[in-house]
Parts: sequence; structure tokens; C-alpha cells
Amino acid sequence: MCDFQAILAEARRDPTLRGTLDIDSLLRAGAEETGADDDLELELETLEEMAEGVVAALRAAQLTPEVVSDYFQRLADYRVIDALHELKPGHYVRWLRREPGGNETTTRPRKLVSGGSVGDILIEDDTVVVKVHIFPRGWVQKLRYDDHVFFRKLTDDEKMMFMAQDLLEG
Repeated sequence: MCDFQAILAEARRDPTLRGTLDIDSLLRAGAEETGADDDLELELETLEEMAEGVVAALRAAQLTPEVVSDYFQRLADYRVIDALHELKPGHYVRWLRREPGGNETTTRPRKLVSGGSVGDILIEDDTVVVKVHIFPRGWVQKLRYDDHVFFRKLTDDEKMMFMAQDLLEG
């Protein structure tokens, strides 16, 4: 039987097994590629900024002020998804069509869908498709990413983080 602790200790002393990855150079290269500042500080979005993002997305969908107000109330614990990389399998999302489609008219507001859990994100032909599992019926709905505005529900950890941030700032 081999002694695992001895093998581990020997591996830790072996300089050839140490990582040579230079994190600082990777961060600088990423900042140059994206045009970010040299500080590379991660700025946390505040609840106020998230709310402004939700309202801006609803207004961009050209909804009436009454509908914007109603949908904003329903999306109190949600953030707007600005980029595809923010959607991950398992996230609970709600969505709204960007443009009226099907039998919708300009007099009837587009419906804010009650939502479901992101199952998969596919690239099909020339578009990105988000597969959403709608429970409890077990339906799977395929949504074209470019045709919808997505709102992701905040996790309990994110809510706690924002509460702590508010306490520290207040």
C-alpha cells in the first residue's frame, strides 16, 4: 500500500510540477482586448442600476408607461440579461418578445411570460436558441435569443450580497 501523504508532499516539493501561469499578464491581455481599465477592479452592479436596466429594457420594447410600471413590479427580483454569456443552464428566467408577433396587435401589450429554467443554449444555423424548461408541465420551449428580452431571477446568494452591500453603504 502506498503512502498518499508522502507522495503528495514529494509532489509539492517538485518545482517542475508548479504552475507557470502568469495571472497578471492574462488579466492585462484581457483588459487590452476588451478595452477595460488597467485597474481591473470588478464593479458590482447595485440594485438601483439593475432596476434602471430593467426599466430601460421594458421601455425599449415600446410598452405603454402603465405596462412598464406593471411589469417592473413583477420583475422586482430580476435582472435584465444584456449578453448571452449571462445566461447559464439552471437559471430561472422570464422573457418578453422584442417585437409584436403572431396575433398580437399594438393595442394589446406583449405578455411577460411567467418563465422557466434555462435548459440549454444552442447555436442553430444563423441564430442562438435558448431552450427553457417550463414546470410543472414539463414543456420545453425554444426561444430565439435575438427575438426576446430575458430577465434572470436573482439567486438567494445575490440577494444576500445586495442586502449586505446596502447595509455597508447605509
